[in-house]
Amino acid sequence: MDIKSWIGIGLGQIADSMKMILYKQYPELFEKIDFENDAAFTEPHLFAHFNSNFKHRFTLKQLLWSYFKDSNKSEAFEAATDKAGTALLPEYGHLITDHKEEKLTCSLAIFFFAMAGGLVIYLVKFNYERIWTK
Repeated sequence: MDIKSWIGIGLGQIADSMKMILYKQYPELFEKIDFENDAAFTEPHLFAHFNSNFKHRFTLKQLLWSYFKDSNKSEAFEAATDKAGTALLPEYGHLITDHKEEKLTCSLAIFFFAMAGGLVIYLVKFNYERIWTK
């Protein structure tokens, strides 16, 4: 067996392990993901999410949104920006804002703020930086 075969086997085992973790701990998210797409379950940021102690990290929905089935992508979700004001959506791109280390609500990749207890919505301006994929 060559090295590529061994790597494929290893990635499959990693994906299966992550599927089990998500299924057991986050069943509501697990059902939204395309189960057959192993890329969703081998997403490097997903591993960082579960193994990081950072106070302000990207949200789990944010990291998985790009892998949701199309019927589930229209739901709004919470997304966090990093110290540079960047919100990462794996397989989609970086959304660069002026809002550093904040939680924003994302709907169809459009960020907006909702004032606590208020009805005023503030749109957040952002620049889109595409992630290069195959």
